[in-house]
Amino acid sequence: MGPPLPSGYKNIENILGGDVPIGSLINVCGVVKDQRLPRETGGREHKSTLALVDLSVEDDMFGLDMNIFRPLSSMPQVSCGDIVVVKQAKVQKYLNNPVSLITNIATSIRVYSASKIPKWPNPADCALTPATGTDKHVPKPEENVYVSYLHAKFNKYALPTEEEFRRKQEQSMNFKSKFSLLQDVTEGQFCDLIVQVARDPHHDFEKSTIYVSDYTENPNFYPRVWQDSPDPASMGGDPYGYTAGDGPEVATKEWVGPYGKMSIQVTCYEPHAFVVREEVRAGTWVKLRNVQIKYGNNGQNLEGFMRGEQNASTGRVNVDVFEMDAQDPETVDPKLKEALRRCRDYQQKKKQQIKEIQAAKQAGQKRRSLGVSSEKEERPPNKKERRKNRPQAAKGREDDKRLPGEALPDLNALVSCENHDVPPATIENILKPHTCETIIDGKTVNIPLPFVCANYQTRVRVVDFFPRSLEQFACSRKVNEYAILSDNEDDSDSGSDESASSSDYDGSDGGGGSRRTWAWRFALQLEDASPPDSSAGPPPRLWALVDDLEGQCLVGMGAGDLRRKPRLLDQLRETLFTLWGNLEEVKSQQAATAEKVQTSNRARQQQCLGGRLPKPPLDSSLPPNTPVMPRIEAEVSNKPFTCCLRQYGVQENEEGEGEDTEREWIRCFGLFGTRIIR
Repeated sequence: MGPPLPSGYKNIENILGGDVPIGSLINVCGVVKDQRLPRETGGREHKSTLALVDLSVEDDMFGLDMNIFRPLSSMPQVSCGDIVVVKQAKVQKYLNNPVSLITNIATSIRVYSASKIPKWPNPADCALTPATGTDKHVPKPEENVYVSYLHAKFNKYALPTEEEFRRKQEQSMNFKSKFSLLQDVTEGQFCDLIVQVARDPHHDFEKSTIYVSDYTENPNFYPRVWQDSPDPASMGGDPYGYTAGDGPEVATKEWVGPYGKMSIQVTCYEPHAFVVREEVRAGTWVKLRNVQIKYGNNGQNLEGFMRGEQNASTGRVNVDVFEMDAQDPETVDPKLKEALRRCRDYQQKKKQQIKEIQAAKQAGQKRRSLGVSSEKEERPPNKKERRKNRPQAAKGREDDKRLPGEALPDLNALVSCENHDVPPATIENILKPHTCETIIDGKTVNIPLPFVCANYQTRVRVVDFFPRSLEQFACSRKVNEYAILSDNEDDSDSGSDESASSSDYDGSDGGGGSRRTWAWRFALQLEDASPPDSSAGPPPRLWALVDDLEGQCLVGMGAGDLRRKPRLLDQLRETLFTLWGNLEEVKSQQAATAEKVQTSNRARQQQCLGGRLPKPPLDSSLPPNTPVMPRIEAEVSNKPFTCCLRQYGVQENEEGEGEDTEREWIRCFGLFGTRIIR
């Protein structure tokens, strides 16, 4: 009997069968059956896909797809029959496709060359190919033995020949994008669209009709008119269709899409109509493939048609519904992001125009004086202007004084990071101010910079964290369709200051949903592993933010409601104990001591004032002259570690400042590429 799967690994049959929750980070060992070669994604990374099989699905026709997003130089090089060991890959369900895997910053992919794997039971470490990029995972002996066993027992006849494998690789590069924006479609074209459904579909016996938009305008589309617009005869029309154009008005009771010539009617026949009936509603974002564009029955407006494809496999459906709540911002289709941005910009303009129209109706269509509306009121100076002449003192710090022969600190081997070849920097050097030398009026001037964009490797220890409670290390928010946009911000128009008349239109945006998603958000205060001489003052420190992506990389688990999931909280506490030792225990003790001191001080103050004393806690009997709490680092016991920090800047958000007000930049630091080995 052969060895079992290594500890922590899942077989592919369970993954494809849905036994592993979507979003989980898992380990897999599989045989390469197919590969789609890397191709550009529009960013810095390329995308490649491996089809993996193992003993549980060795006769499966397709296997488990693993989508790899990496720079081209970091892509794994594989051949047919090679075995890959994958650690920390994420389980995903994309559109109507089967369950698959997707890589992230913490994913490790190690490849064993099939031609070099020895006979079982000899371990296969001799067949391990060199790691790519920053992948530093070294397989354990049990993993090497299992690779040898899998290679020996797997049915080689279930794999394609080398010639077939290479032919499929070459075919994967022969693709031509048919994607088009609605503004560019013409008669006779077959195209792919990423669009939002503007209202609930209309269903017939063998077909379904939908109105869709990607928020671009085409002069050959039917003009959609807003029913509550002012008198058409008094206005010349606008590009958003709030005012009238030629042609009959169409009922817009359930319309959530844009107005004007921004939407097209698409008629879907079977089998596409089945998906439309079951899954498509007003506001749904969909991808439509192979849509035929031609003029409709009136001969004036373009329409779309989706029929069954004769040369396609039976039942092939060209309608994919985007699950907006489950979209990963890192891997979402860039074309969908662009469509969402256009949608968001349109909705903002639409709200503003609706407010203006409602205000005009309430004022009885009275014409306003241009002078009153165009003059700009004077405003009092804001904080930025009040601080304009305030001198900025920059205190210089000395360079790192460590001698070349000085011994390195005892580092925590259970914490690893990227960029091992980069020389480490000290916190003191990282915090040094930067200047930019320029020439003003013929004189050389050094202008202090608020921040620089830079990455560092440093050796530090954790001396504090924020928030104070581990239960607050994860935060939640309501999910909406704009959450996948990197520049998404809260809509300032959605506050309580909106009038009742204008807020009635907010429901037509097609968004919504009460589901909440959780993300990591906490900060660590870091100090040099070997701080300078204490006689020179307190050691320099900085706060490093840990966001959701870097938090997943650091602790190796996804965020959740830590107040309602005690098991997840215990796992987080155990993992972070590796990072900061007894820091949490010390902080808890100090918090309790501080509460006792505050209670005692309040009691003495009320007694001196003659007030009634509140009932003290049972353990609050402290002596009258209790000293101030000691510094937290005096009691902390933890090991320093190596990590990666990035410096960046954010703009200060001053309350009461206008949109045109210049805001100050603030220097910030963030943790990245650091992982606690579990």
